[in-house]
This record gives sequence, structure tokens and C-alpha cells, in this order.
Amino acid sequence: MFTIGHILFYLSAHILAMIEFEYYYVDLFFCTYFIGVACWNGANYYMDYFAKRYEQKLAALEALGGKELTLEERQAAAWGE
Repeated sequence: MFTIGHILFYLSAHILAMIEFEYYYVDLFFCTYFIGVACWNGANYYMDYFAKRYEQKLAALEALGGKELTLEERQAAAWGE
């Protein structure tokens, strides 16, 4: 069963590669699609990452109760310490 799965995967990937090699617009579509998906996923990752860091900083500021931060405290908060 394992070998059959690999053979089917190989055939589907190889046939798709041959089609893309022969037809420029099919290749252009796939390249554009995969680059678009990669950009979308990368942008979403950074939006999620920075949103979580921003929420952590806000929670840290609320825990301090609005007091003025020293330089060391600001640097520690910026680095997530």
C-alpha cells in the first residue's frame, strides 16, 4: 500500500510537471498562485505574531498600573522579557 501511494503521488506530480512544461499559461497560473499563497501566509503570520506581542505589552502596562517606566523596563518590555 505504501509503494502504491508513492507511485500515485509520483505519477500525479510528474504529469502535472509535464503539463506545466508544455503550456506557458498553465505554468504562469501555478507560479502566480503559489507566490500569492506564500505572500498571504507570510503576511498573516507576521500580523498574528505582532498582534500577540502588542497584546502582551498592553497587559504588562496594565499590570504596572500606569506608572512611568524606566529605560531598563522599557527595553525589557520591548524584548519580551
